[in-house]
Amino acid sequence: MRLTDLGITVDKVRTLQMLSSLDNIVTRYLHIWIACSSASIQLTPSAVKAQLGSLNMLKSLQKLQIRSYSLVVLEVDGEDQDRDMDWQLPDLEELQLHDLKVVKWTRVSISDFLPQLRSVVISSCPELENANWVLPLPKLESLKIQSCPKMWRVIDDSIGSHFGAFRCLRLLHLHKLNSLSSICDLAISFPSLEHIEILRCDELKQLPVKIIGRNLREIWGSEGWWQSLQWQDENVKASLLPHFRRLN
Repeated sequence: MRLTDLGITVDKVRTLQMLSSLDNIVTRYLHIWIACSSASIQLTPSAVKAQLGSLNMLKSLQKLQIRSYSLVVLEVDGEDQDRDMDWQLPDLEELQLHDLKVVKWTRVSISDFLPQLRSVVISSCPELENANWVLPLPKLESLKIQSCPKMWRVIDDSIGSHFGAFRCLRLLHLHKLNSLSSICDLAISFPSLEHIEILRCDELKQLPVKIIGRNLREIWGSEGWWQSLQWQDENVKASLLPHFRRLN
């Protein structure tokens, strides 16, 4: 039997530097635990190069998970190097962000930095108020957000142009967002959306009209939440009723 995959746990930057310098080692999945007393962590091209020696490890990543022990603010700062082909995650398909206070993106083009990203999971980020940064992702298919008590809108009104946004999104899960009162602007459409799951988002009383597309198959939620929804047109509710699936 030929070994093709191997999981390694490292607890020192020096060890990670050694791994990144090996030409015959390809890193597909990286799980980063942030364990420090700093209030914020900044990821920049210069900082990553200083720690790893190069940005080569970024090129092969397919899955990245970042988790914090102490609810730090994570800032990804591109230092205006969007045209630097090394400062990209060209093959990354899945990104998970857990237990971070806030996530900020500065001086970076999301669509260039994460051109192949298909799945985003955001959980337990207590100060996060929106997920605006996911809107430009050209190939996003799955968006799951849970346990972000201050998130009042997934996409807020500060976003200007949203032409072509969410054109590939097939799955939307929103769980335990206590302040969520709206998903997005009514003008944003979801042409590929197939599956919606809303759980314990009691302040969410309306669904965007354009969330309803020809591909929609299922809307999962509690009976109480479904009955509390407000509709501008009762015909819309009637058309969606066959797609509703009750969550216990």
